Amino acid sequence: MFQKIANALSVEVEGTDLTKASILEFYVKQACQFFQYTPVVVDETHLLVKIPYADAMRLQASTVRLQLALTDGDGNPMAAEIVQTDAKRFLKEAGYA
Repeated sequence: MFQKIANALSVEVEGTDLTKASILEFYVKQACQFFQYTPVVVDETHLLVKIPYADAMRLQASTVRLQLALTDGDGNPMAAEIVQTDAKRFLKEAGYA
């Protein structure tokens, strides 16, 4: 699902054509930390989410929860299932470790 690309996260999404989506938001949550990013659509199934260094350094060595929300081409709001991963792995995938 994730691939390292120069301090950004490549996210693969199945089940919707991202080129027709609007109002895309990518969330990162850990305990009291909450970050919201606007991803860039790369193609029909891939997004690129830039994670600022300051935000990445605020994460602790524990589980982070990731989620994507968007409005599909038909105007329906959608949210992907929450993905949980270790913060260290997440930061490595985002290009920081």
